[in-house]
Amino acid sequence: MRLEELLAPDPRYPRVDAPNRILMASSLSFLIPMLAALHADAVYAAIAAANLTVTSVLYHMTKDVYYFWVDQAAIFLYVVAAVYEAFFKRKMFHQSLVGVLTVYSTCLYHYGYMNTCYIWDEDCGLSSAHHAGLHFVSALAGAIAFLPLSLDC
Repeated sequence: MRLEELLAPDPRYPRVDAPNRILMASSLSFLIPMLAALHADAVYAAIAAANLTVTSVLYHMTKDVYYFWVDQAAIFLYVVAAVYEAFFKRKMFHQSLVGVLTVYSTCLYHYGYMNTCYIWDEDCGLSSAHHAGLHFVSALAGAIAFLPLSLDC
């Protein structure tokens, strides 16, 4: 087998850089923390979540490098908003753990990017499943961080 054949993409899977409807749909999960932030009167957090929703959908719809970097900035703002709410505004233990989880999932995303694994796996089906899972976990973490829950004992 020649080197070109080994390096050729597997025709059974779509290209990783092609628009991905699964990730476009899972990006809409960031509307949940937006609604939670609006309910808690955390307008800046709602703006961060809405911004992330729009940029994530645009990136997964086009796979444009410009939208990639805009989406990265939106992710950063979303993480900052979640950590601020959990650590500084709410000061509740369970919400602080949610903030740490959000930061951890972001670090895992970038680790996968640097090492071509998890979310950045060559197999588009596997990477889409990991990436959609990250959308759902981060959306849930943000919603819990933004809501004024009192689950602590």
